[in-house]
Amino acid sequence: MFFVTGTPTRISARLASSDGFEQNSLDDDFPVHAVGTADGRLIGVLSRRSATIWATKPHALLAKTSRSTLTVLEDGVNSQLVFNRDGSSFVVVTDKGYLHFYSLVFDSMQGLVLDFASGTHTVNFNPGDRDGLVSTTIIFRMALEIDTGVACAVGLNDELLLCTRDSPSLLSLSWSGKVNDNATTSLGDLSFLQDSTEMLSQMTSNDANDVFAWTDSAGRAYISQKLSEVDPHEAPSEDSDEFGEEKLEWAGICFYDLAESDVLLAPATSIAINSRFLLIAVGDDK
Repeated sequence: MFFVTGTPTRISARLASSDGFEQNSLDDDFPVHAVGTADGRLIGVLSRRSATIWATKPHALLAKTSRSTLTVLEDGVNSQLVFNRDGSSFVVVTDKGYLHFYSLVFDSMQGLVLDFASGTHTVNFNPGDRDGLVSTTIIFRMALEIDTGVACAVGLNDELLLCTRDSPSLLSLSWSGKVNDNATTSLGDLSFLQDSTEMLSQMTSNDANDVFAWTDSAGRAYISQKLSEVDPHEAPSEDSDEFGEEKLEWAGICFYDLAESDVLLAPATSIAINSRFLLIAVGDDK
């Protein structure tokens, strides 16, 4: 695990063997995905069968959860980790289209306090390092199967936005697993997509959750925005506590397309938004 803080830092989690020597965990349990929370306090690292939560200040492993061999065989191996906006819960997406919902419980008492009384030590503190670490527990909540599979997902304030694999569509779920039918949109209904049969491979959003950036399986990149129209004359139903009764539409533009570009481009494989400086970065397979 690497943290970019001016100077390289490498932190690894190891297991102790029966003979007292340290060894790595399962050979096939290598990292497959890493993502940070919106505020940058936590980083989630996903392997094929486990999820670890790291603190960034100070750099430390807070909690880890591992799935049994049976659940890996039945639900598939881990492929993506998605935090909600405040970092209090996350969802693990598997390659068989399952969503595993977890909550993070933070103990108000600090589990470890870093404090050096002597002023002669050589440890250099980073901002926030003196606050110590909070005891953290990962609690499994539920598993939910998406029949059409999950290509990618992004966590928002009140919802988890998915792109399905079969009959590619945008599917909105609450963080309790409830489907928002009003916000479910087929990619075929989005006129700005160059090829609606291509599923999305990555989705991300800015800090305000009003601008989205996508990449598709053909290597294109898009900027998109949700346009919602709420009917003021429609009374809310008893079942609409988590989602409003609104008609959702999308607007967007393709700004990175191999076929339409005058210069030679490589297929886009990753994308990120810098909200502070209003920048979008596109990574390719080169």
